[in-house]
Amino acid sequence: MKSTKALIILISLLLISCSSNLTPEPTSTPEPTITPTNTLEPTSTPEYCNPEEYTEAYSKIHDIFSILQDQLGLTTEDDPDYTEILTELTKQKNNLTNTEVPECMTYAKELLLSTFTNAIESATYYSVKEYTEATRYIQKASVGANLFVEEILRLEDCFPYCEP
Repeated sequence: MKSTKALIILISLLLISCSSNLTPEPTSTPEPTITPTNTLEPTSTPEYCNPEEYTEAYSKIHDIFSILQDQLGLTTEDDPDYTEILTELTKQKNNLTNTEVPECMTYAKELLLSTFTNAIESATYYSVKEYTEATRYIQKASVGANLFVEEILRLEDCFPYCEP
């Protein structure tokens, strides 16, 4: 028993002495220095959001979105002509696909293309009286349209200094 106590004391002393050797020596930390910097003015990034390209694309996309809204409004009439609606939606989706946009408008264009895809699916299901599926797709189209509008508003706020 005495040897166990002596062994415990010896190990404890050994651990204490080893741990004190592991404590690093304090080093002097240099004082931070203040480096003056010039304040940068925001600059336009024409390669990302060229004003001329933006204005032209915005006008085209706005017109296409208006037609989408008009066509969806026709689906609420008493006896809508779904063939005509689907034809016009498909034509406008193709117009949008072929519309060149500056890089800053790529996401808005993708959102609107997705909205068209869902609107076309919805009108297709309405035409065959599959109302549950039609409703599901019109809800997706509605969400896409809202996201598109939010993105366009964001671009209007930041133009011409928009960032990705």
